[in-house]
Amino acid sequence: MKRPIVFIGSGILIGALLTGIILWSAREHIPPASEVVGGESEADDSFSNTNMTSFELSDDIGGRGSAHARLDSMIGEWEHTIRVWGGADEESRILSGRVRRQWIMGGRFILERGAENTKITFHLLEPRGRRPATIGGVNYEGLRLLGYDRLTGQYESLWIHDDSTRMYHSTGHYDPDRQMILLSGSWIDPFDRTMVVYRYEIDLSRQDEHTLLRYISDEDMQEFKDLEIVYRRVVK
Repeated sequence: MKRPIVFIGSGILIGALLTGIILWSAREHIPPASEVVGGESEADDSFSNTNMTSFELSDDIGGRGSAHARLDSMIGEWEHTIRVWGGADEESRILSGRVRRQWIMGGRFILERGAENTKITFHLLEPRGRRPATIGGVNYEGLRLLGYDRLTGQYESLWIHDDSTRMYHSTGHYDPDRQMILLSGSWIDPFDRTMVVYRYEIDLSRQDEHTLLRYISDEDMQEFKDLEIVYRRVVK
């Protein structure tokens, strides 16, 4: 009675290996938006596994679609101006820097980081309406991954920086009427261990200028804007 179990287990193992090979060996060619966007809506970009073989399912999960092509305008080198607020009634602080965005993993994810690994200077602010934690500037380096999960039908962002061991993960969708990617997430306040809820609005309505806004909620769950980044494309 053990032999059929071995065969079944071997079949599952072989199938898993083949699926991994298909995903690993996906082509690195990144098609332009004109080849992708016209043929499918974002609803079509996610998928159902109804009546699909394991090979077809693996190809759909791993492939680049129109939701990825929508992000093509974000690629390149950008100068950015950043305004940060420590609370709803506080004045903003302004800093500037430069970032480079590029496709990685065959056009499946965008990698954003300081151009040529340079660092930007900013002022640390305690969250949710407190006074500045540090008056002087400090070196700060960050990295963001942005992508679209065809399995869940959601955009995902992961942000890390060299002043924390935390990973900031947010998920959301594209709003075609506003031409924005809308993301939301949460983090734990290091000062009082409470949960901070935040959301992003990434405006993609212009090719050479993008805006990222972040809103967080204070102790009374009143929302205010604490971050605004305006990206302007560097023309070489």
